[in-house]
Amino acid sequence: MMRLRELVLGKPQPGLSDSSSPSPLPGWQQPAASPGGSQGVLGRLQHLDVQLLIPEWMFGGPQGDNIRFQDQLAGGAMMDGGCYCISLLRLLTGAEPYVVSAEASLVPGSQVTDGAMTAQLAWSDVPGLTASFTASLQHPGPVPLTQLKVQGA
Repeated sequence: MMRLRELVLGKPQPGLSDSSSPSPLPGWQQPAASPGGSQGVLGRLQHLDVQLLIPEWMFGGPQGDNIRFQDQLAGGAMMDGGCYCISLLRLLTGAEPYVVSAEASLVPGSQVTDGAMTAQLAWSDVPGLTASFTASLQHPGPVPLTQLKVQGA
């Protein structure tokens, strides 16, 4: 992951990853050379898309008693897989996104638990950068799918 972050953002700020002066932050938390890139091999980031799709058969589906689908525990796709999508976007941009729009697909019979979540994101401190992600625990495919697309200029 650190190599991917370096390719996208460029090397961390001088002194923070220098082995002669230990940083109080782990490498993945160190500030980017510049938020949103411009010093990485892709140039300035324009758009990122993350998908984390888990087949519904893996957890027994929403009709089962899997913890992910229990309304009283406030689980669902965003809490289970969506957090990884957001963490990856934070890692690769070096900045905090905000939600432009989001849409949840609720599991059958639930009024609160999402089986899938899609969202569009942007960054106030990185003008022009956008992202989208999809996290699903109801993917119809036979195997899990994790995908990242990065577009730079």
